[in-house]
Amino acid sequence: MGGFTTHASKNCPAAINKEETQKKKKLKNQQKEEQQTKKNKEEISKKKNQNSTEAEQKNKKIKQNKKQRRSNKIIKALLDVHGIFLKIKRQSYKLTIKLMSSYQSTIEATSPMKMPARPRNPTQKEELQADARRIPYTVR
Repeated sequence: MGGFTTHASKNCPAAINKEETQKKKKLKNQQKEEQQTKKNKEEISKKKNQNSTEAEQKNKKIKQNKKQRRSNKIIKALLDVHGIFLKIKRQSYKLTIKLMSSYQSTIEATSPMKMPARPRNPTQKEELQADARRIPYTVR
């Protein structure tokens, strides 16, 4: 029997080349998989960031709407009490409403409402106190 074998010996250059190419292929595949997982992670993080910014914007809008409704309710309550109004200025929470009825005064409506402006004589003072009692202090 001759020295011919079906398996190439490990020292044979063809076998060495085959092993090297297989190792290279494995490395390439691993690198591709790692790149793919990196890309997927980046895409997921981008989507999360986008969703969070959208959610923040929605929350901001909701808060603004709540503030607006609150200020509208305060204005309505004041108008129900005093009737005629001259000017409405809006600065974030503060509304300055100039009212005109038997007297002219400025009421600043903030979260806990302040008392109306100080009167000049006692009859006006009584009037102001009566009006202040009618203004709801917590408008919801």
